[in-house]
Amino acid sequence: MDYKKYNIRILSVLAGVLIFSAVLNYFVNPFNVFPQNQSVLNRVRPALKRQERLTKQVALRSIKDCDTIFIGTSRVDFSLPEDYYQKITGKKAANLAFEKSNFSEQKYMIYKALKHQPGIKTVLLEVDFDFSYCLKESDTSSLENYDRDGLHNYTSVLLSGDALSASFKTLMKSFGHNKKEYKGYLQNGVMAVYHNKNIDYKFDETINQYKNTGKGYASAPDLSLLKLLIKDLNKQGVNVVLCLQPMHTTVYEVVNQNGAWDKVEIFKKELAKIQPFYDFYYPSEYSNEEITPDMQYFFEASHCTYLLGEKILDKIFLDKGGYGYLVREDNVDVLNKQHRRELEKWEKENPQLVERVRRIRENGLKRG
Repeated sequence: MDYKKYNIRILSVLAGVLIFSAVLNYFVNPFNVFPQNQSVLNRVRPALKRQERLTKQVALRSIKDCDTIFIGTSRVDFSLPEDYYQKITGKKAANLAFEKSNFSEQKYMIYKALKHQPGIKTVLLEVDFDFSYCLKESDTSSLENYDRDGLHNYTSVLLSGDALSASFKTLMKSFGHNKKEYKGYLQNGVMAVYHNKNIDYKFDETINQYKNTGKGYASAPDLSLLKLLIKDLNKQGVNVVLCLQPMHTTVYEVVNQNGAWDKVEIFKKELAKIQPFYDFYYPSEYSNEEITPDMQYFFEASHCTYLLGEKILDKIFLDKGGYGYLVREDNVDVLNKQHRRELEKWEKENPQLVERVRRIRENGLKRG
């Protein structure tokens, strides 16, 4: 047996598999880290949210002429579309938000973006009552580890089994998706508006997740780290836009039943002392949306869709539309009183939802 020829054949097969994997993953682009346009191969990206602490950093290197970055948690990640921002401003944006990001990780991504994209002029930074009430420095090792090994990063998105699995899943969904169930997509392929037959359970699940929001919070928020970050970015000529993302009013009711709506008001007052901010965290015609399988503005109680995200961008960058407020020190008290009245009005009009929230807060979630 000619072992040399045998080994060459084995190596050739392995090389072919690796080349096939790299080419497939590059053109299908399941994690949206390469600059190809959306096509029939990836009109739906079901694996887009995998490994975002890695993929967002890899994608950052391929972005050109970026003017604005969106920073925050999954509430920003899911709702603020880069293509719509470019449509209304003529400028490019990069959405660098990812699930459960803490303040230190967000700060890390801001400075990394500034390093790779020195033309960035604006940072849209999410500040949330539940995540930002008392800021502290946290571990960023997961991001730093990705930053140290660029070759490993590209191997992960081109040659790994996870990437190959994501590509096949993307192809299957893109060619075989149910148009009746899935009604809307962003340009990058992520599902945006959909029909969810289990929406009631999804809402209950989220209410249960947030059932302790506001409990045990300090009498006043600690926003000193945020103040230092804004000051440093301003010194570098970067404009910081602060934004409170919306949630469904059922979550506001959780906070209120926990006796913590006054903490929301204090949080907004302290935030306004640092700088004006855009507020969407209050009962509104959108946050009050009826819970049905065909909801347009919310996936579940804590995440809004891109349809509401577009209205948020309209308000912030065009000062257009009747949704949202620019909150300042001279109007925060008036707006706080107005939003409290709106919440009380919603409670009177929705006694069944009030009771539903109370039941989940007290007893937890029971399916069936």
